[in-house]
Amino acid sequence: MIKTIKIKTVSLMSVLAVSVLSAVACTPPNKDGGTTASGPKTDWKEGYGGDSMAIEVVRHIETICFRTRTMRKSVLSSSLETDKDVAAEICGLLEPKALSVEPIEQPMVNGVAKDAANYPNSRPRRFEIKRKFWTSTASSIEKREALILHEILPLIGLEDEDYVRSSRLLLALEAKMGRVTIASCDEKRIEAIYAAGESDFLKFYTKDLGANRCEQVVDVLQRHVTSNGFEGELRADLQHFYIWGVFTDLVRAKTIPEMEKLSEMIRMALIRLPDAFGKWSQGACHLVAQVPEGFAKSCGGFLNVIAGASARLKFATMDISATAVDASFDRATLQIIGTVKSDPTWAFSNNPLLVNEQVSVSIVQSAIEGQNWLTLYVLGRLQHRLNSELRPSDVLLKDINFRAVQKNAPTSLISDGVHSPLVAPMSRCLPEEIRMHAASVLDGLETPGLICGWNGVI
Repeated sequence: MIKTIKIKTVSLMSVLAVSVLSAVACTPPNKDGGTTASGPKTDWKEGYGGDSMAIEVVRHIETICFRTRTMRKSVLSSSLETDKDVAAEICGLLEPKALSVEPIEQPMVNGVAKDAANYPNSRPRRFEIKRKFWTSTASSIEKREALILHEILPLIGLEDEDYVRSSRLLLALEAKMGRVTIASCDEKRIEAIYAAGESDFLKFYTKDLGANRCEQVVDVLQRHVTSNGFEGELRADLQHFYIWGVFTDLVRAKTIPEMEKLSEMIRMALIRLPDAFGKWSQGACHLVAQVPEGFAKSCGGFLNVIAGASARLKFATMDISATAVDASFDRATLQIIGTVKSDPTWAFSNNPLLVNEQVSVSIVQSAIEGQNWLTLYVLGRLQHRLNSELRPSDVLLKDINFRAVQKNAPTSLISDGVHSPLVAPMSRCLPEEIRMHAASVLDGLETPGLICGWNGVI
């Protein structure tokens, strides 16, 4: 005999519906002196029924939970000045019987009408929201999210009377979406952004703050970054942008006191920021150069950048005539070289300008590639003081591959359209012609310029 077995199926949608409704059941009785919600008073019951507006609020909290769970936990906690695991606390509000969301006509706090009210001492904790606020077309998603954040922080034990904590958390959520538009130099707000930002967004954000000499962002990354991966690269890039910001201000400086102050900042950076003079990443090079054309392909460190800067990079620092930019940039470069050379806190072993008790060959090559002959001349004079028995060119050029110099140098003529070309491509020069001219400059000999075959002086 064959028995027929009947199987009762339950759709996935019905299961989900019960799950959502169980998290937002109707309003429980008011037992703690708060406001009375409209509608029937019932005890919390799984699947009793629900309110579509309450469901929307819970879904917003759920979204905040998911987004905060992907943030850097310790940095977010520091930003909100707490030892709590903020993401875990927010997500805990979604547990059964943890939170009652109650849309009502008018929340009241101490007799004052509010758009929302929270009761952290209730069991379950209670969150009242004004129906008219939530349904109003004037209440944007951003406004709703800001209000929810202000209300749920007290529910997890964090005071937010002055909206400071909720504004930082909102900033972190915006950073997660890559849409922060205001660059603040406030340390806790920087932590909020760093806690949540993705890699590409953080690169541009740190460039902006670093170039504007924001000390706080340097401190934040120094304190929180412990790895050598992306975060380590970000910290190094920030220090590069910071030192670049000081340098560009030095280029713009007009008075001796300004120049002395900025030179002192460079000197302090030598001591305080170990990554500032290390090798730049290609991303940092590209962001500083603004355009790839006319910029040496081999970036190196900060001193390589300023010693080997092409005219195009110099123009990017100031919006004035080419001649004035060229002179100001070179003056600042030589001032930095003098600061690095003479600083007594740096021994030969860790001075980025000096390697093995001689001028860095890498920086010499950068100056040749950028056709910065004045900088090259100064490097030659410095090498002569370090070792007067040998010609600077014999020491500094023997290991340079001049075919590589040709390849790394600007590939297009650079001019502002008014003055004569400030940088011309070296592609028409023979490697030996470039070497001979560089040797003349390093050794302090007078020369009319780089002469390449039948094409004249460049």
